[in-house]
Amino acid sequence: MTTDLYQLNEPSPIVSADIDAPPPPDDASVAYGDTPAVFDDWSTTATSLAVWRREPSFDIAQHLAKMQLSLLTGWRRSFGAAEAETAIAEAMANSGFNNAALENFLAADMALLTRVFSTSTGIERVEARLDIIRHNACRRFHVDSYPARLAVTYVGPGTDWVPRCRSEQALAEQEDYTGPAIEFPAFSVGLFAGAMNGRTGLVHRSPKIEGTGRARLFLCVNAARN
Repeated sequence: MTTDLYQLNEPSPIVSADIDAPPPPDDASVAYGDTPAVFDDWSTTATSLAVWRREPSFDIAQHLAKMQLSLLTGWRRSFGAAEAETAIAEAMANSGFNNAALENFLAADMALLTRVFSTSTGIERVEARLDIIRHNACRRFHVDSYPARLAVTYVGPGTDWVPRCRSEQALAEQEDYTGPAIEFPAFSVGLFAGAMNGRTGLVHRSPKIEGTGRARLFLCVNAARN
């Protein structure tokens, strides 16, 4: 399924990459995979985080590197997962992209990830948003109030998360936390549990970028609130 999608939009296919830190050897709450099949068992396991490791093709990476994020406008939409292609294409058309190939590629990728989220979690009505972030956003360690969230950073540093064994420490110490924190690498996809899931939620925060001149192009998918 994913191979056909990427070949349709770009001659060079996506390839997976082992670019983020492995979980502690005794941490069964984290799963890694090189295909979206890593999300298949989400509803039947106690996993707090599943990561699909991937990298963009060379051409797409070049397009992303040249993007001027200051010219883009983010969006937020709620829709049924079956309507993902239409809803996201309409949102992207009004976001200021001046590269049609990149806009179409990202719209198709976001629709794919929305369907992956819905299939994995059983959530049919979703809320997707594309943010252009130039500040620290959610800088404090926290657990989301959603049952689950899918997140991917297309440009810039990814979300920071901590191993389950350090969750309480990170929540208590916040800015003073000096324990291990792992960053989602750009373009890899994370599906993680929130506080309303019935399982241990993933403790995470946005990376600190304020004052650095860096920016992020960030997609997240949640259950729709209404």
